Amino acid sequence: MRSLFIKEISSFFSNLTGYLVIGVFMLLNSLFMWIVPGQFNVIANGYATLDSLFSISPWVFLFLVPAISMRMISEERRTGTLDLLYTRPVTELQIILAKFLASWALVLLSLLPTLIYFWSVSRLGSPPGNMDMGGTWGSYIGLLFLGGIYAAIGIFASSLTGNQIVAFIVAVFLSFLLYLGFDFLSGVAESGRIEFLVSRMGISYHYNSISRGVIDSRDILYFAGVMLLFIAGTQTVLQSSKWQSRMTRRGLKMKNLTYLGLALVLVILLGFLAEMKFFRIDLTSEKKHTLSQSSRQLLKELDDVVYVKIYLDGDLPAEFVNFRKSVRELMDEFRAYGGDKLQYEFINLYDEADETIRNRTIGDLYERGLNVTNIQVRDGEGGSSARIIFPGAMASYGEVEMPVNLLKNNPSLSHELNLNNSIQTLEYEFARAIHSLTLEEVPKIAFIEGHGELDSLQTHSLMDELKNFFQVDRGYIQGNVEVLLNYEALIVARPMQTYSEADKFALDQYIMQGGKVLFFLDPVNPFADSLSGGTTVALANAVGLEDMLFTYGIRINYNLLSDLQCNYVPVNTAPAGQQAEFTMLPWVYYPLLAGLTTHPVTRGLNYVLSQFASSLDTVSGGGEVSKTVLLATSPASRKRDVPLYISMEEVTVEPDPALYQSSQLPVGVLLEGKFVSFYKNYPVPEGVTPADWKPIHQGESTSLFVLSDGDIPANEVQFDQGAFRAQPLGYDPYTRQTFGNSEFIMNVVNYMCDETGIIELRSREFKLRLLNKEMIGQKQQLLKWKLLNTLLPLLLVLVAGVAIQAVRKRRYAL
Repeated sequence: MRSLFIKEISSFFSNLTGYLVIGVFMLLNSLFMWIVPGQFNVIANGYATLDSLFSISPWVFLFLVPAISMRMISEERRTGTLDLLYTRPVTELQIILAKFLASWALVLLSLLPTLIYFWSVSRLGSPPGNMDMGGTWGSYIGLLFLGGIYAAIGIFASSLTGNQIVAFIVAVFLSFLLYLGFDFLSGVAESGRIEFLVSRMGISYHYNSISRGVIDSRDILYFAGVMLLFIAGTQTVLQSSKWQSRMTRRGLKMKNLTYLGLALVLVILLGFLAEMKFFRIDLTSEKKHTLSQSSRQLLKELDDVVYVKIYLDGDLPAEFVNFRKSVRELMDEFRAYGGDKLQYEFINLYDEADETIRNRTIGDLYERGLNVTNIQVRDGEGGSSARIIFPGAMASYGEVEMPVNLLKNNPSLSHELNLNNSIQTLEYEFARAIHSLTLEEVPKIAFIEGHGELDSLQTHSLMDELKNFFQVDRGYIQGNVEVLLNYEALIVARPMQTYSEADKFALDQYIMQGGKVLFFLDPVNPFADSLSGGTTVALANAVGLEDMLFTYGIRINYNLLSDLQCNYVPVNTAPAGQQAEFTMLPWVYYPLLAGLTTHPVTRGLNYVLSQFASSLDTVSGGGEVSKTVLLATSPASRKRDVPLYISMEEVTVEPDPALYQSSQLPVGVLLEGKFVSFYKNYPVPEGVTPADWKPIHQGESTSLFVLSDGDIPANEVQFDQGAFRAQPLGYDPYTRQTFGNSEFIMNVVNYMCDETGIIELRSREFKLRLLNKEMIGQKQQLLKWKLLNTLLPLLLVLVAGVAIQAVRKRRYAL
């Protein structure tokens, strides 16, 4: 076998054809990756990755590998040297394996010059070397296995005929059929299960899986099985040439067909066994393709099909192409554990030629809860046009569906960072949606009323979002402890009237039994409506909950916070008597709050817009309670005690930075642990029901959240077409920005109510790997790297060819 192996390698490089084949392979890759504009262009994509190589190579391999393997057996048959080989002390299977391994080795040799791309992208990274090395090597392994399958197919095709051209055409056809043919067949399948099973029979499914840098035992067994099958088929074809007499022909035919059938049965059996027990090795640096235990368990326990429609297809900017790729990879990861119970498709809204129908669909998706964004798409003439896309998905389970918005948009961050933050939370967004869709019993949450809290119109946006995960009710406490125990969590949204002792007692006992409560309080009432007249006065607004919260570990401060990091408001800057002219100016009483970058609630979160917020202090309190500040002011903020006169004239005066020396003043605090009852040393108040309630003085483990700005959960309400309409929570109509109010509150609620650990997925961190914009932005530098990656691989092939020929000439000359 070794002699045959070396002979095939040597003969491939003994003529010009071998060098031309590898040279054309390198030239095609270089052109698409470095010269030709498009989605495969490394420079245009801007990311330090070789994804383009691993996307192009399967198509180039369709022609490269058959060109390498087409002569392996067909040439032997044409010249009659195959019969001569049979006289040597080598079996037929050894002959086939030697030629197969030689073809596979030649594929490996043809990949070696691509290491120049690897080095170049690594050097162009920001900083140099900022490249996922493990994931890249894993992708190379996938490419090598793909070459192995194509080599096995090429050997089989070469055994069918003595004509190399025919062998080449047959190999290309069979390779294409196995690579994409099953995908085409799965597209016409009537059921999702059949579609899933058919697609898994194709090469592309397994190559796409392993080319991400994930070594899956099922993919390895698939590649090995297909190679084994074609090697067995090759042996059967060669054996058929020995069928001479009728009896001998019949016996040998049955023997070889049995052998081929056993090989097929073995491959199928291996496939079934692989599905029952498999392992996965994620070679990527951040283990980005490794699902959490909670996600894996969630997918394995699916009873019915979850169908996901992702509206992120078609012509997209380079950064969104990378985003789409990440979504597709996550869906493939989900299918690895969910099997045929997880179905997905990518939809391009612009495939619909009828603009009326397309606009109707876009409006329908918006009404169903998907957020819209505008992108610029380049046309074929070098221009660009604006398009509306929905970077999200609709997930459905049975008759229930849920919008899944995937794009995080923090105006203070670059679009690359925003997209990277979005990629980091993909698993969380989809896992949370699937978990909610598949719940047999929907948990309940309630808004407390009866104390001047925000009404249903003011909290309409938040309630709509909560309804995707909870049954949302509203109601009065009326001192009834038992009625509160039916709810997973309670929301106290900006009360303006004093709580009775009976209602406070009911809340306290609800907390003692493990209930969760979110308090959104306004410690100071600025009478904001009076500002339209130019001046108002801010007064303390005690609602009777302050002493109870102090016992739990939070002190409410009666002050107003002003911050240089703030939102803008429109101000009439025209001189008196002239037509109004509004200018957007910073209003320090509207701080933009930020949270911890390491906590799952606030990680990657946009600023939270507040209005007339107050500060909080943490105190020792009673019980075993941990306290985490989730929202705070910027390093340039200030506390102002009340009563305080506020005038809109302040907005026209530039703030004095010397007065804004306070830093990170707490506004939102999460408390977790076992609380001591506020009524531990007090009798049961009058009005509590049931009347024989026995007070609980030491609570179970639970969590509370206190926020000293009751406006944060309140959406704007506008009067439009004769009716009041709620605006999205966090949307500012003046700056036309949507802040992170809704996402923040949803994260807090999900964190407090999460028993599966899904919320922890928001803590995942993927390193942003970009190319150095300064280096690729300079024409001379750019030209250097393009020439280097286009000409150097060809030069290496040429030098290798000259060296090999020189060695051969010297050897045979002796």
